[in-house]
Amino acid sequence: MSIRVRYAETDQMQRAYYGRFFEWFEAARSEFCRARGIRYLDLEEQGLFLPILEASCKYKGAARYDDEVTIYVYVKEIKKRTLRMGYLLTCDSREIAEGETYQMLIDKEGKPRSFPTEIFDRFCGSLSP
Repeated sequence: MSIRVRYAETDQMQRAYYGRFFEWFEAARSEFCRARGIRYLDLEEQGLFLPILEASCKYKGAARYDDEVTIYVYVKEIKKRTLRMGYLLTCDSREIAEGETYQMLIDKEGKPRSFPTEIFDRFCGSLSP
């Protein structure tokens, strides 16, 4: 997906503020799941949640106001209860960041749960080569 850097997302140096990258990861992750028929709302209605346990970002370049940032998202690893997603952000064909999130499926009480087979299979079909 692509996002155009808004003025409010820039810092005093007129660059996209580093904390916004994690918001962009979330937006891309939501679109990625939606495109595969996985809706967080449906999981939550089943009493299942996917909190972030770890998140990281390696910054490689800058994006400025009105630049178009493209976010590539992919499944790095999926196990019975955990999901590791990768992110690559580009701007004008330049890599500006790469990141990763690590999530675990839990129930309302916070206990780890296994992915329903249908959801697991949809994520597996998106594993990076």
